[in-house]
Amino acid sequence: MDTMSVTVRRDFCVGNGNCVRVAPEVFALEGSGPAEVLTKNPSDDLREQVEEAEAFCPTDAIEVIRL
Repeated sequence: MDTMSVTVRRDFCVGNGNCVRVAPEVFALEGSGPAEVLTKNPSDDLREQVEEAEAFCPTDAIEVIRL
């Protein structure tokens, strides 16, 4: 499988936490700020969760680049 690179566009993120609920190994929230990426290049076994988090982000703040 291809590898991926995950980023959160902090200026778009409203911190609702969908990404953390779907992929807690990859995303985290600190207080009321935007989400943080814990694992910029997650393993292939997390691909489905990362893609789901990207799809459920209400502001399209998550960017997944397939390398």
